[in-house]
Amino acid sequence: LKIGLTQPQSQKSQPVVVVELLIEIRSSPTARWVRESLELENRLQVGDFVDAQDSARQWYEAIVREVAPDTVKVHYFGWGSKWDAILPRRRGAAEGKLKSKS
Repeated sequence: LKIGLTQPQSQKSQPVVVVELLIEIRSSPTARWVRESLELENRLQVGDFVDAQDSARQWYEAIVREVAPDTVKVHYFGWGSKWDAILPRRRGAAEGKLKSKS
């Protein structure tokens, strides 16, 4: 759903604000969200190529080596295995983060 807000004539020189909303409905308060299985954190598999953010907040290309319920072990390309990192699967859970390479 995309909503464009109309501005009064006196504010026409300012940019138009566009708000994008995703509305999802579930059958009960305890039911899983329909889109949950589509989230990156829930699709990761060993061998996936990702961009991974290290503890210094730098992004590097990496490959997923291990997947656990709450964490993912990645190997950064061009770096020795001593620099492999265990990162949280959930965004914002800690310092390290992942992005899909697709």
